[in-house]
Amino acid sequence: MGKHAADLNIKMPEGKAKFEALLAEVDIVVDGYRPGTFDRLGYGPRQLSEMAMRRGKGIVYVNENCFGYEGEWAHRPGWQQIADCPGINLSVQVSGVAWEQGKFMGLSEPIVPPFPISDYGTGCMGAIASLIGLLHRTKRGGSWHGQVSLLQYDLLLFKAGLHTEQVQEQLRQLMGPEFLALRHGNSVDQISGTALQQMRRQFPTFFTRPKLLDKWYADKYNADVEVVNPVAEIEGLEIGFQRASRPNGSDLPTWDFGSEADVRKGY
Repeated sequence: MGKHAADLNIKMPEGKAKFEALLAEVDIVVDGYRPGTFDRLGYGPRQLSEMAMRRGKGIVYVNENCFGYEGEWAHRPGWQQIADCPGINLSVQVSGVAWEQGKFMGLSEPIVPPFPISDYGTGCMGAIASLIGLLHRTKRGGSWHGQVSLLQYDLLLFKAGLHTEQVQEQLRQLMGPEFLALRHGNSVDQISGTALQQMRRQFPTFFTRPKLLDKWYADKYNADVEVVNPVAEIEGLEIGFQRASRPNGSDLPTWDFGSEADVRKGY
């Protein structure tokens, strides 16, 4: 929700020129590509910091990766399920979140968690890093670099700790036999879909409460999209989304996002 979704091939001269025109006005760059990719293309944090000095206005650069920024795995690519799960031969654990999910279900095998908790959590950490960078830039000037990773967020979950066994048993009862029958061979879509169906059965009013949800017509998908309303309230500000979900590459590479009326329709 809210994204302006453009595609650029910055390995080609035309795409590179358009990208650099966008960078001339950018405040925040979020880099979730394979570690080192943007550096090799000439747009890493140090290179953009030098560009920011030339333009006289700092840039907040936030990296997001799988394994963190120190150690022998820091250079490896990866995504949420990789951070959660064991290694290929099951003898090397990454974070162990999937093992805990399996143990919760009474199994001695890893199960992919039903929802991408570390994806969303790491995204929240990246958003916090972006805001802190903007605050520092406003107060002290210069460019700022933030780093977040999926694995480090998973380790934060372990520090927060597990629910008590009593609460875990209540959750198992709520999720029912269909969910508990899932195994390591089930995809994340199958697991999350099963969990969501059971949540709809157990808590039907949650999905129909207008104060919690906002509905958009997404022209690009020719369908209505429901989204949970923002939880934050700031006096004097209207907090929400200006455009509906859209497929990648739907928009032109420009900072002109169109009028609010257009984007409200999903264009």
